[in-house]
Amino acid sequence: MPFPGKHPYKLDGMALERMVHRSLAEGKPKAFSVHSFRALRVSEFKAFGSPQNIPIRPITIIFGPNSAGKSSVLHSLVYLHEVEKTGEVDVRKPSLSKGMIDLGGWAQFHHPVEDGDGMAFELGFQGSSFPSSKDLCDCCDEDLGYYFSVVSLPDEYSDTGSTFYCHGMMTVDGRPLLSAAGHHDDEWDPDFDLSDKDLQATWADLLKRKKMLPRRVGQLDEFGDDPVLEKVVEAINGGLEWGGTGPMDRWAATRGNAPKCAPTISSLRQTVAKVSTEMVEAVESLMTRMSYHGPFREYRSRESLIVEPAMRQSGSTPGSRSEDAWETLFHRYDVRAQVNAWMKTCGTLETGYEVIRRRFVDAESIFDIVLKVVQEGAGILESDDRGYQGTRYRLEIAAQSQLAEDPGIIEAARKAFLLLESLHVLAPSKIKEPTQELALQLTLHMVDTMPFKRLDQLLLIERRTGKEVSLRDIGVGLSQLLPLIVSAFAAWNELILVEQPELHVHPALQAELADVVIRSAVGEQKNTFILETHSEHLLLRILRRIRETTSGSLPDGLVPIRPEDVSVLFVEKAEGGAVVTPIPITHDGDFAVPWPHGFFPERAQELF
Repeated sequence: MPFPGKHPYKLDGMALERMVHRSLAEGKPKAFSVHSFRALRVSEFKAFGSPQNIPIRPITIIFGPNSAGKSSVLHSLVYLHEVEKTGEVDVRKPSLSKGMIDLGGWAQFHHPVEDGDGMAFELGFQGSSFPSSKDLCDCCDEDLGYYFSVVSLPDEYSDTGSTFYCHGMMTVDGRPLLSAAGHHDDEWDPDFDLSDKDLQATWADLLKRKKMLPRRVGQLDEFGDDPVLEKVVEAINGGLEWGGTGPMDRWAATRGNAPKCAPTISSLRQTVAKVSTEMVEAVESLMTRMSYHGPFREYRSRESLIVEPAMRQSGSTPGSRSEDAWETLFHRYDVRAQVNAWMKTCGTLETGYEVIRRRFVDAESIFDIVLKVVQEGAGILESDDRGYQGTRYRLEIAAQSQLAEDPGIIEAARKAFLLLESLHVLAPSKIKEPTQELALQLTLHMVDTMPFKRLDQLLLIERRTGKEVSLRDIGVGLSQLLPLIVSAFAAWNELILVEQPELHVHPALQAELADVVIRSAVGEQKNTFILETHSEHLLLRILRRIRETTSGSLPDGLVPIRPEDVSVLFVEKAEGGAVVTPIPITHDGDFAVPWPHGFFPERAQELF
C-alpha cells in the first residue's frame, strides 16, 4: 500500500543537471504544494481568444452555459501536461485523458486573434513556495509565474511546412523578469527587449527594494529610454544561459564566462538563476501531480472481474496516477474503508453497497494452510522459544494486512483456531492455549508467505442481502460517482480536474460530494480541485459550509472552509472568445457581486 503523500520524482538527465545547479542554493528545498498554484492565464486556445485570468483556489468551480468554454480551462492544463511530458506542442490526444480528449492538433485548438502574440499560458504560484524568492524580492508576497507561448511559422524544410517557435518567461506579479525563445525542440537563447517598459519596471522595483538602485536611474534619454537601468538589466540577463530541452523545461543558469560586474549584481544574477530553476521544478511537480476525470467515467461490463492478475498486467503501479479507481480500491484498504463508510452514511441516501477484497484459494490448499498454521504455532506458542519475539513481531505486521477483513481468511483462521485448541487439550505442555487473534495472525502470515494457488478479487456486496452484485447492478449514477470519491479519498497534494461531476447523480448526492471535496481539498490531504459543473446543489452545499464556519455552527467532524478557499468562475461566450468572470464569496456564504444573468434563473422562470 503506497504511503500517502509520497510521490516518485522523475529523475532524468535534465533533472540531474538541474540538481547540480541547485547545489548553489542553501538548505534542502521544501516539498512542492499544489496549493501554491494560484492562477492560470490562457489566450488563443480553444474557446479563449484574448487573455483570460483564472484565479485558482483549493476548490475552483467553473459554471456557464453549454459550449461557453468551461472545459477549455481544464483542457488547457491537460494540454500543458502533455507538452511537459512529451516536449511536443502539436497535440491531438493527450495521454492524461486516456483517450477522452481529442484536441485535434494545432489547427483545431489554436484560436488566433488579430494582433495576438500566439497561443499563450501562464501558471501563477505563490512566491513563498520558492525557497529563493525572499532573496529575490525581499518578501514573499509577490506571485511568481511561468509564461509559455507558441506560434506557428512557415518552414520550407519541415515535412509539415511549418515549425513551432516558443517563448518562455518568468514573471513577478505578471510582469516579465527573465525571457528566452527558440524552436520548441532546439536550444533557446535569452530574449529580452531592454526598452520594454514592463521589464524595466520589474527590475527597477526589485533593485529599489534591495537598495541596489544606481544613481541617475529614471533619467530618460531623448528616445524616452532609461540607459542606466538598461545596462543593469543587460548585465544580469547577459550573464545567464538557458538549459533544458522541452518547451516547458527551460531554465536559466549563470554562464561560466559571464561578463564581470559588481559583486552585488553578480549575487542577484545567481539568485535569479536559483529562482528560475525552482520555477521549472514547480511546473514539473504540478504537471506530474495532475489527474483528470472526464464527463464519462469508466462503466465496466457485467462480466468485468477486478482481480490480482489483471492488476499486475495493467501496467500501472499501485498508488500511481495511471491507476484507475477500481484498481485503487483493490490495492488500498484505507480507501476502501473510507468509501464504504461514505456509502453507508451519506445523508438520507444510504447506497446499500460495500466494496470488499476477497481472496479465493484452491480447495486443497485450505487444509495445507491449516496444517502449516499448526506447525508454525507449535513453535511460537512456547514462551521460552528464543524466536518468539521476532515471530510475534512478524505476526503483528501480518495482522495489518488488507486481507484481515476478508471472510475467506476469517473462515480459515476459525478452522485453525479450532484445530490448535484441540491440540492444546491433547498436549497442553507442547502448545499453549491459543486465542482467536493469534489464529488470525498466523493464518494471515501463512497466506502471505505460502506458494499456493489463489485469486484476489474486488467485489461489491449488497449489505441487506449479502449478495455479490455486478458493477452494472449498482446503477450508472453511483458507478460514475465512485471514481471521484475514490480520487478524493486516495489523493494527497494533487491537482484533480473533473468535468461534470454531477452526471447521472441524484441532487442530494451532489451535495454530499461537496463535503467530500471540501475535506480532501481543505483538510490534511491538501488537494486542489478544478470542477467544471452545472450543479447548483454542489455549490449551495459549499456556500452553506462557509456560512456555518463563519457562524460557528459547523457540524462536528466537518472541515472548516472559508471564502478564500474557493474560486467561483462564470464562463460565457463573447465576440472575441470566451470570457471568465470571477464571482467573489462573502463570509456569510453569499455572492459578493450579482451573478451574471441571475443564479440559475430557470427554476424561478418555471415556478413563476
